[in-house]
Amino acid sequence: FLRPLAIVLPLLAVACGPLYYTPNPDTNPMEPIIEFQSAASVNLVNGQPSTEERQYWGEKDGPGGAFANYNAWTDAAIAIADRELSNRGISITNDADKSLKLAITFVKTTATILTLEYKTIVKMKVETGNGYAAEYAGINKSFYWFDLKRQSDGAVMRTVVAMLQDQKIIDYLTSP
Repeated sequence: FLRPLAIVLPLLAVACGPLYYTPNPDTNPMEPIIEFQSAASVNLVNGQPSTEERQYWGEKDGPGGAFANYNAWTDAAIAIADRELSNRGISITNDADKSLKLAITFVKTTATILTLEYKTIVKMKVETGNGYAAEYAGINKSFYWFDLKRQSDGAVMRTVVAMLQDQKIIDYLTSP
């Protein structure tokens, strides 16, 4: 009974009309990252200029589906980074000498009906004030039960985890 229901529910969600979703930075607990402390200040900048709603789930140009505003999703990633960096002694201020420019650049949710695996992938580009740039991916999967919002929230959180696991980012944030 659950297997057919797990297939039908996502299809109904897509068919019922579009979903415009912005991740909630507080849905998922933060996964463990490398511990570090710093008395530095950093400016967290939203580097995603586009506010266009882009489809990330559902049939392309079909009815329903889910849409992401990459600028708003970047704000969610910034909220997670703000919280985690503040927990490590870093002050978040607009006039800091150091900066991290974040930009969500890709969001996609896929379903593999054969295995009933639902997967959301989020990619985020980050640039430091000293010129280092990298792209991070966050992936959140679920099996048998489709929860697009929770998957999206978790994938954004995992992009921030990946950024805060990068030793070059940590060195930048902890250097004098």
